[in-house]
Amino acid sequence: MIPLESSRINDKPSPCLLDTGGGSYCFYTTIKSKITITTHLEMRLVIKFMKTPWNQIEAIDTLIENLNSTIGATFQPSKLPWPVYLQANPPPPPLQSFRHPLKCGVPNKSSNLMVWFGSGIGKSAEILSDRLRIPFNPSHYHNYHFPPWILRSSSQLTYSLIPAEAHICCPVPSRPPFNPRMTNHTTAISAPGKVFLAGGYLVLDREYTALVFGLSARIHVLVQDIDTTSGVQLSEIIVKSPQFREAAWNYGYHLTKDDGGIEVTQLQGSPCATASRNPFVETALLYTLTYISSVLPTQTIKPTSITILADKDYYSNPSSTPIAKDARHQFLDFGVRLQDAHKTGLGSSAALVTAFTGATLSHYLPPSIFSLRTQEGHSQLHNLAQAAHCAAQGKVGSGFDIATAVYGTSLYRRFSPSILSSLGDPNTPGFSNRLKSTVQNTSPQKWDVQIEKGKITIPKGMALVMCDVDCGSQTVGMVKQVLEWRKRDPVTSKNLWDELQSRNEKLASLLSSGDLSNATEAFSAIREKIREMGTLSNVPIEPAEQTKLLDEVTAHVEGVIGGVVPGAGGYDAIVLLVRDDAETLDALRKFLAGWGKVKLLDVKGEMDGVRVEDGGLYGRLF
Repeated sequence: MIPLESSRINDKPSPCLLDTGGGSYCFYTTIKSKITITTHLEMRLVIKFMKTPWNQIEAIDTLIENLNSTIGATFQPSKLPWPVYLQANPPPPPLQSFRHPLKCGVPNKSSNLMVWFGSGIGKSAEILSDRLRIPFNPSHYHNYHFPPWILRSSSQLTYSLIPAEAHICCPVPSRPPFNPRMTNHTTAISAPGKVFLAGGYLVLDREYTALVFGLSARIHVLVQDIDTTSGVQLSEIIVKSPQFREAAWNYGYHLTKDDGGIEVTQLQGSPCATASRNPFVETALLYTLTYISSVLPTQTIKPTSITILADKDYYSNPSSTPIAKDARHQFLDFGVRLQDAHKTGLGSSAALVTAFTGATLSHYLPPSIFSLRTQEGHSQLHNLAQAAHCAAQGKVGSGFDIATAVYGTSLYRRFSPSILSSLGDPNTPGFSNRLKSTVQNTSPQKWDVQIEKGKITIPKGMALVMCDVDCGSQTVGMVKQVLEWRKRDPVTSKNLWDELQSRNEKLASLLSSGDLSNATEAFSAIREKIREMGTLSNVPIEPAEQTKLLDEVTAHVEGVIGGVVPGAGGYDAIVLLVRDDAETLDALRKFLAGWGKVKLLDVKGEMDGVRVEDGGLYGRLF
């Protein structure tokens, strides 16, 4: 047989099957795999792992399935078309762990063999069977660009199709495959949204407290390893949000010098990636990977695929089509780009950062270092998520939404802003160590946040419900304007906030006592001061449209006690305290149906914060 020159490979279309004469064939694909095939009647398969860089069970099972699919055979797992023998160093897992029956050792030497070396780069593999004259192109390897490897006959009658010195060199991939192969293990974490019942804006100052409720609507984040077989090293993380259009981001990462932590860069050019930035995801990834690299014994961070899912009530007008029909937890297709979606004001960004950070920490770190089943784990997640969320927002915010996402319903007093302002910018000298000390609360300035669970109650038979007004607000800009007003007029603003705090405390007392006879008046008194603050700061905290809606629904729907425009205010939602019975909820829906773009959301207040989920509940979402 005459060796096939590399130039004859390069000018052929891919994929193609080349007849080299003498009953031998070479199959060439975009992954630069070359296969020599000769004609023999019988075959035995020997899978030989020299140094296994991947999961043996998954790799071997996949190899057998892809080979079988290639030759077009159909068989039951108990009846293979040819015997399969396994050799491995170190020793393989128990043979019963595999989906297909295997034998140990080697077959009779007189048999024709196909030997597959699993040690990766630069190794040869041998294949012999006339059954494999059709393309051998396992889906396991699609879109990877591996360094070359040779498949050749083990018979003395044939020779290597392309000598080792003629190997065509391929670069290590600069981005992960379009459809990467995932491992079976899934880390799944969810975090709730939030709603203010009282304390909006006051929570910006440590002199005041806020009553914040967690909600049943959650953001879910799932993390899986990317299986980079054959020793290929990737330094990329794929993030996708399949409920939205054009919502996929590829990030490269590397360790910076001078203890600056991990630098994260959004990569362009991949067909699955979008050009738009997602500052919350990007910042959370940077901060989380930096912390992980500071606490791991080694600083190797494997590539992963991260999926973000949102319960339908976070955004207005989702479709009724689930994105995964086999999932026990249904997630609907929102049908728009992320930047075009109308948020309902439930705290999606904080829930996202919390769930994203918690899932990434849980996936990369062993339970001995981080676990959400411990109080210490909650504290570390809270501190890290606060740092990332404030950085993504331009370091504006009280942190109440992150605290609620981590701990659930609570009475909240904010932390001192200087705790995070002392961190400095990411990737500057010493940032990694400063972040680690902040997360673990070993810095000279300790966390002084106060989160008290159990001090907020809703009377029996009552419920907090949310109404979506289908018009999102940029709360960061509104907060900045209110802070500027406080700076301009500190005396007036302090007097107003002191009075508002007093009215908030009165409402909290009424709720705790269960006596709601004066609750409607208490809500009205709070709203009066909220509108006054909006007028003085020139911020639409309770716009006229919301004022009319709250007044009308309280006056005309039996069972509605009162409500407010929650949080920073604006146009996106209202929260109501109502009787928790079907008659009241039905009457409320009928009232809102005649109001325009307003609807009752399927969310209620709940006590739980961040939660470890079962990864098997999400179906085929990867």
